[in-house]
Amino acid sequence: MKIRKAENTDLEKLLLLYDRVIDHQQYDEYGASWTKGIYPAESDILNHLENNTFYIGEVNGMIACRCAVVAGEDDIYRKADWITKADEDEIAVIHLLAVDHEFRGRGYASRLVEFVKNELKGKFKVIHLDVLAGNMPADRLYRKAGFTCIGRYPVWYEDLGNTAVDLYECVL
Repeated sequence: MKIRKAENTDLEKLLLLYDRVIDHQQYDEYGASWTKGIYPAESDILNHLENNTFYIGEVNGMIACRCAVVAGEDDIYRKADWITKADEDEIAVIHLLAVDHEFRGRGYASRLVEFVKNELKGKFKVIHLDVLAGNMPADRLYRKAGFTCIGRYPVWYEDLGNTAVDLYECVL
């Protein structure tokens, strides 16, 4: 798998694969529970492309996995009791990590997360992210990658409403 920053020319592939992930959610025991047109919306993906914050893992020219990494704390995380205290400019947040169902079970998500961690070392102090409560595959992925679950928190998402997430951090 080749990992790189996404480019504007990747837009159609990214949109297609997010649709594939969303369409496949009905068959998944765990998942992101994303809603087409709401989250991730095309504007979210365009924003990440324009800001050069998307990482993709390609296999034979196909995007197998992807995630966005943004600088600064996410607003919904501000009240969390983070273990590692960090200033705004020392925090990176991973969003929208997904693996196309045809590429699951091959370690691609682990490789992508490790790549991102290495890219962020020396630039940030800590990485934050959230996972819907009870998503055991994501929990295993992040714990294996050196993240610590700091607890379960209530959040409100436009597409899901009130829900609970597990918050994770990884010190770089």
